Amino acid sequence: MSSFPFTIGDVARLCNLTVRRENQPSEYISCPFCGRKKMNLHYGKGLYHCPACGEGGSMLKLYSVLRGFQGSKAEIVREIKKELGMTENSYYRFSKQTDKQVEEPQPQVDFERMRRLDTVYRAFLNKLFLARIHKPDLYARGLSDEDMERFGFKSVPLFGYKALCRELQAENISLENVGGFYLDGGEWTINLNPKMTGYMIPVYNYFGYIEGIQIRLDRPFGKTKYLWFSSNGLPGGAATAAIPFYMKGSRKPDTLIVTEGAFKAIIPNKVFGYSLLALPGVNNIREFEKLLPYIRQDYRQILIAFDADFRINENVAKAKEKLRRLIYESDIYCSTFEWDLSDGKGLDDFALHWIKSRDNAEIEGSDE
Repeated sequence: MSSFPFTIGDVARLCNLTVRRENQPSEYISCPFCGRKKMNLHYGKGLYHCPACGEGGSMLKLYSVLRGFQGSKAEIVREIKKELGMTENSYYRFSKQTDKQVEEPQPQVDFERMRRLDTVYRAFLNKLFLARIHKPDLYARGLSDEDMERFGFKSVPLFGYKALCRELQAENISLENVGGFYLDGGEWTINLNPKMTGYMIPVYNYFGYIEGIQIRLDRPFGKTKYLWFSSNGLPGGAATAAIPFYMKGSRKPDTLIVTEGAFKAIIPNKVFGYSLLALPGVNNIREFEKLLPYIRQDYRQILIAFDADFRINENVAKAKEKLRRLIYESDIYCSTFEWDLSDGKGLDDFALHWIKSRDNAEIEGSDE
């Protein structure tokens, strides 16, 4: 929150900008630099930003630029106070929001449930194996045998569902209200069938727990290539939330890249070393929103890296803008990472293209 004796709303009015919603955390107004109604005024932080033209900064900068007043921070503050009729001894005050409105959001994260799901899913996956038929697809995506073992990729079991559940129960593992498991005639089983062939992708959440499993189908159902391992609506079963897949990186530790799809986190993390959070789909941001208080503590900036076809795919473009606004309103610096579609559609494709280009350049260099 701003600790000045005035708000960015006060400054905006001095600069002849129209503000109407100072009782809210922020609002969008017409940008004085480009004219588009995309400039966001954040009253709690005293910041402004327009994604259309890139202008942004503190309310002191806004005053300095629009009023043409050059000086130190203290001089700008004195000038604003003077225009507002304040004395030099005016007490500092917070923005016009109530305490309730500017409270840090309470995290909506159930760690006890996360730990329980992690225990069940790890025990379940440990009883499965990865069939040879599924390895070529993972190799093509840039994964090694070590990667497959590390992430726990396993083929979907084709039979023995109740036997697997009995093995888990023998280890004192409760399957109640765990996505993918349900009661059939009083006996636990798994919500799979022999026609649902493919491999399982454990989804590691922001805190390192396996909170769900996705299934990459060998034969897609129409356009559906991925299914969640779920038992929603079945006796004793549960739905599986659309959980973002997280990979911690060591390069630029203050930066988080947000993309879409588990492989678009795994491969770029391996190639470039950045931390990545992959949404299950471009419009699946509900679970991401719950993580924002934690992300704000861990990262200074977020780069959105959705598929390169956003220029021709209106759905992706709209989702990208919606996510950008959400991030900005959460007081995290947000930008985008973009590349040519010819270099690959997804971030994982771009990473593999980058490796190939680098290797080709090294080969050409060695030939000279």
